[in-house]
Amino acid sequence: MSLDRGEGDGGRGLSRRQFAAGIAWTTPAVLVVASAPALAASGCFVLDWNQKANGTAAAGVAFTTQSAGGAAGPTITPTRTISPANANNTTYDMKVGYQGRELNTLATISGMSTSNLGLVLNTAYGPSGSPTEAVTFTVSAPVTSISFQLYGWNRLSTYFIETLTFSRSVTLTGTNLNATTGTGTFNRTVDEATPTSVTVTATSATAFTTFSMTLTDTNFTGQDMRLGIGDLTVCS
Repeated sequence: MSLDRGEGDGGRGLSRRQFAAGIAWTTPAVLVVASAPALAASGCFVLDWNQKANGTAAAGVAFTTQSAGGAAGPTITPTRTISPANANNTTYDMKVGYQGRELNTLATISGMSTSNLGLVLNTAYGPSGSPTEAVTFTVSAPVTSISFQLYGWNRLSTYFIETLTFSRSVTLTGTNLNATTGTGTFNRTVDEATPTSVTVTATSATAFTTFSMTLTDTNFTGQDMRLGIGDLTVCS
């Protein structure tokens, strides 16, 4: 079969121009397939707590993340440690939700709702000593940043002062804060009738796979601690 027939040749042969056009059209398809995994392996991904129903136990569950374009990202698994060992936790603690118990009263956490669920930390008072609850997020692939909103972080100085420390240096964005950078200890500086949200951002030049936050009541009077963690964004 000849490859030299021109465009006007009515024969059934394949011209050089037709042959080259076939290569031009098929090559991009191969390139797209080869580059697709890279899109899912880098960038920013969001863990939307609304992927689970209200009341779902979160400890040890691998939650999925997704990019703005819909690409699947790494999974994030939260775990919890409570101390002292004889401290109690409410039925809302470490669950996907929007409410918790405070001053022995169940109420919606300020800034959260059924359409804006989060991870609820709601430790009840222990028999003695200031209760502490630490939550650790384990990411299935290395990331260089993590950020999220904190809801309901408050102090009512005659009853409780909720303090936070972090395993990595963070930047806090919000009002009524005793400090805005470092690992803590952080606390609100005034009592708030309706606590405003605070944004937590941790960025590192070295990639990491774990990030922890510890909540402590440093003015223990036998009251519950209640805090909501919003959707997580991780970037690599």
